This record gives sequence, C-alpha cells and structure tokens, in this order.
Amino acid sequence: MAPGADVLGAADSPAIGTRSFGADTGLVVPAQPRPRWPGCRARAWPRGAKHFPGHGRTGTDTHEAIATIEGGLADLRLVDLPPFEAAIRAGTLAIMPSHLRVPELTGDLPASVSGAALTGLLRGELGFTGVIVSDALEMRATRDLFGIPQAAVLAVAAGIDLLCLGREGSEDDYLAVRDALVAAVRDGTLDGERWRKPPTGSRACAGAWRVPGRRPRRRPRRRPPRAQSVRGAGRSGAGRFRGLLVRALAGWARRSAWSPPGARCRYRGPAGY
Repeated sequence: MAPGADVLGAADSPAIGTRSFGADTGLVVPAQPRPRWPGCRARAWPRGAKHFPGHGRTGTDTHEAIATIEGGLADLRLVDLPPFEAAIRAGTLAIMPSHLRVPELTGDLPASVSGAALTGLLRGELGFTGVIVSDALEMRATRDLFGIPQAAVLAVAAGIDLLCLGREGSEDDYLAVRDALVAAVRDGTLDGERWRKPPTGSRACAGAWRVPGRRPRRRPRRRPPRAQSVRGAGRSGAGRFRGLLVRALAGWARRSAWSPPGARCRYRGPAGY
C-alpha cells in the first residue's frame, strides 16, 4: 500500500526511514496526491495513506513493540495529520492505521484498536469515508499485548474494515481470528449487522485497484488438431486424410526445386487450400 504519509522525525528511524518523503510536513503533503498516485494506479497498487496517525516521529519499530508518537496532540495536528488530510481531500480510497500510541488520544491503546483514533478522529473529525485497513496483526506491538485473535476483535470494534494478517501468520492464526470474530458477534461484543453489508468504500477500492484500460486475461483458446482445422475436411477418416494430403502437398511445393528462392507457394488446392 502506498504512498507513505509519515513525516520523518529522525533520519535513522528504525521503522520508516527512506519510506518517508521527508522530515518537513510541507514536503510530505504535496507528495500525497501527486506525483506518486498515478504510478500506483497504473500498476494496480493499492493506493492508500499510511501509517495513521503518523509513524515518522517514533523511536520504536512496531514489529517489535508498541510505538509512542513523540509530543502531544497539538504536535500531532500540526506535524503528522496534514498529510492524511491532504490524502483524504485528494480522494484516497484507504488509510492504514498502525500500532501507534498517542497518550492524549488513545491512552494505553495503539491507534489500530482505538475507537477514539479511528471512529472519533479519522472518521468523525477528518471525515474519511473510505476503507480502514489494519496494519499486520501479528506484529509484536499487538500480539504481545492482546494476542492475534483478541487484537482482531478489538480492531473491528474500533472501526477497522479490513484485517491484515501478514506472511508471518500461520493457518492456525487465521482460523483463531475467524473463531474469535464469530464468538464476538454471538456474545454481542461486535454488531452482527455490520457484517451484512460491505465496508464503506469497498466497491470503489475493488474497481480502482485494477489496471485501468486493461481487461482481465483470458485463457487462450485451445486450437483444434491440425487435421480438423483444414477447411473442407469432414469428420470421416477420408476427409481427415484429404486434409493431411493437401497440407503435405503444399509443404512439398514450398520446398520443391522449381519454386524460386524466397517465393511463396501459390498453390491453394481444393476448398480454398
């Protein structure tokens, strides 16, 4: 998913590094709608801003532990949120929140499972109506705190539309997440009506995350056997033999000594051959 909307706080950031457009909010904001997005669209890359509400000013890699955004909520609004606001104005289809803690906003929870961050700030204040895609749930930032199944339930309850389970997850993890979600719906932790309709903006994502102007590849048609592709050749053995004979004569004529070098054979034979 691209582009990155993180404003880099330090060049040696262990999590973002060169994935950021820079350490100046003024550089990251115009980079959201252009020029990167047309390239993403041409290659059918998922276009969405990440890592909400901003992973650039953290000193921790969320693959290893939960990260805390330095500064307060005022700094977040001044430095980290403008790129996401620009992405929303430009029509981004998806936003990925990460396992980032903002004490004034999320308390001890990461933003990926915080209703205050997702439903309150992202949906309510910023007015985002697209798809919210979680960061990988098997990262230690959430796995060590809640476990993968419970993190999935908390994320959906907070407002996540699509759960991301990365390459490090096993089949047992997927099954455990499924069972946890089903159990949460049955005991009333999650609203079952939400599963009866697609997430907001999912249809737009499905249509936009395709290569424009290209049709899905079709399977090549199986060519019939040569003997049956000859016009005038019937289903009988005699018809197939006649077709083979015509082809053999045409090939012989092309290779014969009386045919001038480089000349094409004009022999047509019966039934147009």
